[in-house]
Amino acid sequence: MVDEDLRTAYIALQTKSLDDDPDIPYLIKWILRRIYHRYGWTAMDHEGKSYCKWSFIGIFDTATAARWAAMVPGGSWMELPLNVSLPEETCQFRVHDFPRSSVSHEYRNRRLPLIAVPVDELEQLQRVTHSTDDLVQEYHAKSA
Repeated sequence: MVDEDLRTAYIALQTKSLDDDPDIPYLIKWILRRIYHRYGWTAMDHEGKSYCKWSFIGIFDTATAARWAAMVPGGSWMELPLNVSLPEETCQFRVHDFPRSSVSHEYRNRRLPLIAVPVDELEQLQRVTHSTDDLVQEYHAKSA
């Protein structure tokens, strides 16, 4: 598959929302969200059960349709590549949002330590970086 042909789809899911659980103290919610945003992990109890209870809502061809479907309590949506696997390491690939969460903006703007980027986008960035390097070298050569 050529990277220019990378196709994606949007999946909508539903899970128990931290916002809707009155038994979880605010500090614990804050800690769980920090863990999720930093490492991409959901919290597990001592028996290895996730605090998240996932159910799949559907797969959509537009972000708008996925976001609309995810507008249920505990709903989320994300963009995923079609016919291409993400690496085993926990990484970020484009958008993952919980639209009804009080901290939806944090999910949309999160930055995990690793990010999955299509090769053509990486090569484009490298071309820009190399052209900038050439300009900097020319500038230093003229000013020396």
